[in-house]
Amino acid sequence: MAVILLPFSKPPCRLKLRAAASFHKEELLLRYTLTGDIERVLLPALKRSRPRKDGLWKSTCFEAFLSPETGPGYWELNFSPSGAWNAYRFDGYRQGMREGPVALPPRIRTTRAKTEFTFTARIALPALRAVKAGLTSVLAIRDGTTTYWSLAHPAPKPDFHDPKGWLPTIRDP
Repeated sequence: MAVILLPFSKPPCRLKLRAAASFHKEELLLRYTLTGDIERVLLPALKRSRPRKDGLWKSTCFEAFLSPETGPGYWELNFSPSGAWNAYRFDGYRQGMREGPVALPPRIRTTRAKTEFTFTARIALPALRAVKAGLTSVLAIRDGTTTYWSLAHPAPKPDFHDPKGWLPTIRDP
């Protein structure tokens, strides 16, 4: 399922962001495509080392929030264009945050052209076969501005944890 993400407030440069999520053989595939004045966005180069790291949302970060169709709790996945990543589990809305178990690190790829940047991540999450998904992004702009992108912004400030801004169910075929 592909969507256009909307900024919480108008960015200081011309940007558009599309996101897509799907399942294939117990892997979640995420794709984010940023177009426009991408040279104004802080997009670190993909590194050979791709560590699990906290605090990725403090700079440019592509994210997914995943809630099982039934039952409590949800996952938060964070990916930096550098290849750093993390996965967290929550028991409820912003409660019980802990590192989420992931058997294998995600496979991350980026491509860059003059006006387009594409980020792709594949991550095995066998326990999740049908989810409600929040596809989001934090974009750090070179002028010091930070922009927050989501399908919807239902609260007076950016809150990616709010399921009111998430997609309906995505299923593993």
